[in-house]
Amino acid sequence: MLLTGQQTTTLDAKGRLAIPARFRSVLEESCQGQLVITVNHDRESLLIYPRHEYEQRAQIINKLSDFDPLERRLKLLFIGHAFDLEMDSNARVVVPSRLREIVGIHRDVVLVGQHHKLELWDEAAWSKKLDSLFTIGSEVGVSDKLKSLAL
Repeated sequence: MLLTGQQTTTLDAKGRLAIPARFRSVLEESCQGQLVITVNHDRESLLIYPRHEYEQRAQIINKLSDFDPLERRLKLLFIGHAFDLEMDSNARVVVPSRLREIVGIHRDVVLVGQHHKLELWDEAAWSKKLDSLFTIGSEVGVSDKLKSLAL
C-alpha cells in the first residue's frame, strides 16, 4: 500500500470528505474502506489510517506507560481521539466535528499522502506549513541521521 502525493478538496456542509480517486482505489483494496481518523500530535492536522495500520500503531502506543507524562500524552492524543470511519458508496467519510474543531479544519482541505496514512490539513494551514518545509534545516541544522540519508 502506498499513499503519496497531495490533493486539494472540500468538506461538504455535513463534514463529509470525498476520498479523491488517487487514494480511493488504494484504500478500497487495502482495507475495504475501513479507516480510523485521529488527531496528529502537533495539533496541525488529522491522521487517516487504514484500520489495520492504525491498529498496529495503537498496540505499540498502548504499551507506553501511564505514569510517564509524555507517553500518557501520546496515548491520550492518538488513541483517545480516534474514530472509526467507513467509506460510503460514494467514497465519502464523515470527519468528526470535534476533530475538525481541534485542528481548525474548515471547508477547504488538503489530503497529503504519507505512505501508510493520509494527513488531512486545513488548506490555509497546509499552505503555511508548506512554506516552512522549504526552510527547515537552515535555522536548526541537519541531524546526523538526515546527513546520511540519500533521497
